[in-house]
Amino acid sequence: MDVRSHSPSMMSDSSMTQPIKMRGPEKEDDAWSHSLSMMSDSSMTQPIKMRGPEKEDDAWSVSSSIMSGVSLMTPTSVTGRETEDNKSLRSGSVADSGVCMKTDWTHKLTQNISRENLHYAEAGDVACDLCEGRKLRAFKSCMTCLASFCETHVRDHYTVEALQRHLLVEVTKNLHILQENAQLRKENAAMKDEIKTLKRTIQDLRLPDYICKGKTPVPADLTLDPETAYCALILSKSQKHVRLGEKKTVNHSAKRFDKYECVLATKGFRSGRHYWEVEVNKEFTVGVTKEFSQRKGRFSVSPSLGYWCLYHFRQIFTALEEPSRPLSPDAVPRILGVCIDVNEKWVIFYNNETKAHIYTFKHMDFKDGEKIYPVFSTTEKSADLKIRTVR
Repeated sequence: MDVRSHSPSMMSDSSMTQPIKMRGPEKEDDAWSHSLSMMSDSSMTQPIKMRGPEKEDDAWSVSSSIMSGVSLMTPTSVTGRETEDNKSLRSGSVADSGVCMKTDWTHKLTQNISRENLHYAEAGDVACDLCEGRKLRAFKSCMTCLASFCETHVRDHYTVEALQRHLLVEVTKNLHILQENAQLRKENAAMKDEIKTLKRTIQDLRLPDYICKGKTPVPADLTLDPETAYCALILSKSQKHVRLGEKKTVNHSAKRFDKYECVLATKGFRSGRHYWEVEVNKEFTVGVTKEFSQRKGRFSVSPSLGYWCLYHFRQIFTALEEPSRPLSPDAVPRILGVCIDVNEKWVIFYNNETKAHIYTFKHMDFKDGEKIYPVFSTTEKSADLKIRTVR
């Protein structure tokens, strides 16, 4: 049978009932798409499914999927063999390479962003002393380290116990000046302490050893109390000098002496060891008395009435004990030193210039907590009895 003779008729019938339409490429230059449309029936009946990326931002995975799809769509009969690039794409090595490239790119981007956020020291800024290379702007200055630190390097000052004791201040360009000022303040404080020590040493050298045993006496800066002064006594404006004058009208308070030429100091002592100095004249009585001792009328100036004093008149020099105890006229000082320890209940008289001991009253009888006042008396009109200022 001649097949060719029947073919036109069969084709004619087929073409008349259902004409064959040839679909060309939508674009003239899309040759690859046109060649795909001419593939076998199996490729047309089982279209290739393209698998998209799992993550939208995974650009490298998209590229890998597309490239893999292209390699699958390329028939081996056309190329005869798979190219090395297709093999590598299908094996996933390019995809893996894409992940590594993405990771390196992200790391570099993060580094760039971090660098943009850093505050580098510009002209006029205080730079961190620990930064290497390009220095960051300082966040705090340390007076102890004498250095400035950025936010990173200053953290140790907040976390390390030894550094937490350091003095942090606001960032300053004049850190060395502040340090010098702080050092000067320390030196000044040390000098003040040294001066105090020297004063104590000089004081100890000035005072007799027998009144400094156990503790150093405190100098008493005394003034005279006009409310206690006998009506004929004349007090200086400084209230440190006194001499005998003419009687005058005064208010007769309970504190004032009305028969003896006496006056008390304004300051008394309830405790402690104290001393003062008196530049004496030729007629004087100097010592201490109790706060509530007798002051009115005539009485015996003695320990039994709460008076512990030395008395000098012309060639008489005596300790007013019961009975009185004569002292050598040669022992009369120019400057009389008096030291009392209220707690131990004794009072010592000494020559302030020679440090020679003159007399000591022991076992003074007074109540604990009762004030003891210095007392002064003079009957001389031509020379003052003077209280010296001691420091």
